[in-house]
Amino acid sequence: MFYYDFLRAFAIIAVIICHVEHFFGPLTTPTQIIAEMTFKDIGMIGVPIFLMISGALLLNREYPSLEKFLKKRFARIVYPFIFWIILILGQLYLHGYYPKFIWNVFIGEPSITWYFWILIGIYLFIPVLNSFIKDYKIKGAEYFLAIWFFTMILKTFNSYPLWHYFNLDMFAGFIGYPVLGYYLANKEFKLNDK
Repeated sequence: MFYYDFLRAFAIIAVIICHVEHFFGPLTTPTQIIAEMTFKDIGMIGVPIFLMISGALLLNREYPSLEKFLKKRFARIVYPFIFWIILILGQLYLHGYYPKFIWNVFIGEPSITWYFWILIGIYLFIPVLNSFIKDYKIKGAEYFLAIWFFTMILKTFNSYPLWHYFNLDMFAGFIGYPVLGYYLANKEFKLNDK
């Protein structure tokens, strides 16, 4: 499907733009600061687009078995993850970084391996989401997205301390993007040509 390939290409360019902003050097003028922030903001949409494409392609599907689904998906991310983590951690070790920093890189703290961990978490949860979406279709996606949007607002405004026991963090974060991708790919919007 051409539009998914187009979106993938756009997301790849966005991620590259996001990483280019690191090369602006010391920001001394307002123009440099605005340019750096613009590049970063443009680049930040790449990851949600990738996750929405995954949701559009993976949700509401018939899978032969849970084991086959997980094996196929994890083979695509675990082997590259192992390769890159060995390379990255080996370089850090050779350059004398302290063990706590190396551990933080492994778990995704200084933003080197964080995307691998997001993918692993989402792929673990896709079979659950898939069953839910297969049963409830668009209405189920709307229900999930309503809770997701609400929890994102709570998280953005740090309102959880007000409702300490009403914590819906399992809905917050990146897990909503695959559902949003499914929803946007399958919802029929009534829009006129104008």
